[in-house]
Amino acid sequence: MKMLLSEEQIRQGMAGIADEIGEHYTGRPLTIIRVMIGSVVLLADLIRRLCLPLWVELVQARSYRNDLPYVAALEPHEIDGGGTEDCP
Repeated sequence: MKMLLSEEQIRQGMAGIADEIGEHYTGRPLTIIRVMIGSVVLLADLIRRLCLPLWVELVQARSYRNDLPYVAALEPHEIDGGGTEDCP
């Protein structure tokens, strides 16, 4: 399998995304919506780097069922204080 990004590149990219979100949402509420399949690791890495209170919404989406897209949302979860790694 060909490696597209190194672990360090992923870490730096995630830190940059978290910094941008933090700058934009400081003092404002934030809800992150996660599509369930395949995003749990990315979401966990992002939440650990965010230093603000947030809600996480879990959404399940599938291919069309009876000619209609299927989307189900679970109850939102509050994550008090955001991340733990670099928060003051």
